[in-house]
Amino acid sequence: TARQMNLPLSVVSTNEESQGGIYAKMKSPLGKFSSEKQNEIFRVQSEIIRKLAAKESCVIVGRCADYLLRIKPDCRCVFITAPLEKRIRTISARTGLDAKAAKQLIKKVDKQRKYYYENYTDRKWGKHHGYDLCLDSSRLTKEQILKILTTLYETIE
Repeated sequence: TARQMNLPLSVVSTNEESQGGIYAKMKSPLGKFSSEKQNEIFRVQSEIIRKLAAKESCVIVGRCADYLLRIKPDCRCVFITAPLEKRIRTISARTGLDAKAAKQLIKKVDKQRKYYYENYTDRKWGKHHGYDLCLDSSRLTKEQILKILTTLYETIE
């Protein structure tokens, strides 16, 4: 993204990561840039996603990839979710936050994800349209999810 925008990598990565770890990054998917710069970042990332998907098999998490690749017949889109209580426990375990703070973080991240997705796709975030498969990760082990995803991948002709 940085190279294609003619910006130093340090500028894009620092702003995109919003300094503060993975959960801080999730709160601001495109960082703290102006909306004009965020739109440019999204445009460049979209080009990268499309080019990469046209070139080879890949896994893209987020970034509106389900929308960007919706007309690609060999694309499989998966929505993985979990109930709020499970998400709170997971975030608490990973970050050391208490349940109240973890819930606040989840709500804030979800609000940003909703804005990001709806702003760039004109679709409703959290609706399972356009997905080939929706999974509740609280009901499956990581190994089971991997097996399901591998089987789904094998359906591509």
